[in-house]
Amino acid sequence: MSRRAVLAALLGFAAVLPGCYDVPIIPPRPSPVEIVQRNASAEIVREFAGTKAELRKELPKFLEKLGDAETSQQLLAAWTEVYPDYPRVVRRTISKSVNDTNWPVMGADGRVYVEGFRQAAQELSQS
Repeated sequence: MSRRAVLAALLGFAAVLPGCYDVPIIPPRPSPVEIVQRNASAEIVREFAGTKAELRKELPKFLEKLGDAETSQQLLAAWTEVYPDYPRVVRRTISKSVNDTNWPVMGADGRVYVEGFRQAAQELSQS
C-alpha cells in the first residue's frame, strides 16, 4: 500500500469517529478561598462528628468572634476562643490547603484562610 492510501484510510477512519472532533472541556481551577473552604468544611465535619456534634452549634459564635479578621493569627485566635481544645482544625486546614495541587505557587495571604473559614462556617451553621 502506498503512503497516500494509508493516509487516506486513516483520515477516513478519523472522520467516522465522532469523538475525534470533540473538544475536551477542562473545568476551571478552584480559587484559594474555595480550596480553604472545602478543606475547612471537611475538617470541621470530621472533627465534630458523632458525640461532638453539639460543638457545631457554636459556629455562629465563632463567626461573631471572627468579625472583620484579616490574618491567619486572628483566625486562630477567634477559633481557639470558641474551641480551645481544637486548634488542630485550623492547622490541618491550612496544611491541606497549601499542599493542594491547585494551590498557587506564590502562596496567598491570611485573608484567603479567613474568608475560606468564614464561608465554611456559614455553610455548616445553616445546615
